[in-house]
Amino acid sequence: MSTSTVSSTRPTLRWALPLGVTHGQVELCRNRAMTTDCQTQVVLGNRYRPTGALAVGFWFWRIRGVLGGTPGSMAGPTWQFTVGARDSALDTSWGTQADFDGDGRAELIVGSPNAAPDSRTNAGTVTIYSGASGGIRTTSPTVLSGARSGDNFGRSVASAGDVNGDGFADLLIGANNAVTSAGFNVGNISVYLGGPSGISSVASVLIEGSFAGGNFGWSAVAAGDLNGDGFADIAVGAPTDSTSGRRSAGTVRIFLGSRTGINPMAAVVIHGQSADDQLGSAIAGVGDLNGDGFSDLALGAPTASPRGLSQAGIVQIHHGGPLATNPMPLLVLEGIATNDRFGASIAGGDVNGDGYADLLIGAPNASPMGRSGAGSASLFTGGSSGIVRAMFVTLAGGTAGDRAGDRVAVGDLSGDGFADIAVGTPMASPAGTMHAGSVGIYLGRDIGPSNSATLVLNGVDVGDDFGRSLTCTGDHNGDGMLDLVVGSQGAAFSTPTFAGNANIFSGTRAGTTSVPMTVISGMRAGDNFALAIGN
Repeated sequence: MSTSTVSSTRPTLRWALPLGVTHGQVELCRNRAMTTDCQTQVVLGNRYRPTGALAVGFWFWRIRGVLGGTPGSMAGPTWQFTVGARDSALDTSWGTQADFDGDGRAELIVGSPNAAPDSRTNAGTVTIYSGASGGIRTTSPTVLSGARSGDNFGRSVASAGDVNGDGFADLLIGANNAVTSAGFNVGNISVYLGGPSGISSVASVLIEGSFAGGNFGWSAVAAGDLNGDGFADIAVGAPTDSTSGRRSAGTVRIFLGSRTGINPMAAVVIHGQSADDQLGSAIAGVGDLNGDGFSDLALGAPTASPRGLSQAGIVQIHHGGPLATNPMPLLVLEGIATNDRFGASIAGGDVNGDGYADLLIGAPNASPMGRSGAGSASLFTGGSSGIVRAMFVTLAGGTAGDRAGDRVAVGDLSGDGFADIAVGTPMASPAGTMHAGSVGIYLGRDIGPSNSATLVLNGVDVGDDFGRSLTCTGDHNGDGMLDLVVGSQGAAFSTPTFAGNANIFSGTRAGTTSVPMTVISGMRAGDNFALAIGN
């Protein structure tokens, strides 16, 4: 089917109604503000399938309980999904973007874990920039700060999804080196609630790690609705946790959303299988890999040594279900050579437009065709049984030491119903500019992406590390296409070194603009502004 036509996809939306409520009013619309091309239907039970085909692109939906024939005034969470370019058996309702104030435009979240607010060295900051019709609004951002020196607040940042069901996305921030009142550096995560006025300045919940030096909060992501109860859940990694005598095996903890927000008691704890695996170094809520209506997780352990291959790396696949997920993986994907560090970065999205999420995994130390440390990113396809173990395509770095796949991102930048791929190569030296870095854009299509990048974006100066962080899950200007944000942690603003910057590229029918529409820079040497970004 041509990407310019209308897909016949009719997704099945699923939810959980309160006890005693048998009917729900579904509201299904083309924009996040729930005002455009809306369908409203009262249905019996916990699922709904639209009566007609939906157009390619973003759709948003929410549910209201109906009691005595009257819809309730309080809606459930607002979820989003993408209708792909091809007819498919889509059965999912996963996803959200960081639209904290509900205006239909995503905010940009920038983490600077080495910033020193009020002279608190490495306390860290997180800066939130509002979306606007012209793109990111750089003036009057909201700035949140770490409480103590050394916290590394902002080491991970993400939209949490709607964890409390009020219709607004919420914010998740990790501080992997935060200390307890007793002085132990266990790390923590904070959840800040969205609302009509934007993000709250006070955390609704703070959850601390369990082990000193465990780096709890090193990675923290929206997991989607793992257990199908209608509330967003989160997953948090502590890659150097040492449990059951396994040094730095790592853990990932799952925390569930509810009407009162995130439950601080972990519903599921997933342990690394061997010492030094560092499970949870990377986590991705990857969408619905098998089309069962529950979101799924991919967990990276890049220093694991499968089959005796030292630090080849692994990625564990955990499917969602009524009990959130099984602590044991359904599938384990493995790096193919010593020191690949397969699983250092992970992203998910429907690249071939078949209605099932696909999985992109970076191996930045891989040596394709003998190019030592050139790096690679491998795409695995989803289907009715989940991820296919065989690689669909591998995208390789061109020069030794490039570290392609250090960061990866997946999202529909071109608005054609196929998710596109962005591969960060922060150590590349385009045009001889040492370690300026680059990002390759590979457009999705029904037969999968090409092995050659459609567009390559490059850093400007020596040591920029352009591509050290990446995201393409937010529509900042409300034009219906996702935008690409690339972090350059080593970039300098004026004279400060390693101040860092965030480069925003608008999505276009060709992929993205070739030059950033907006560049936001860190202000102080060593801030490493945009070491973490989210939207």
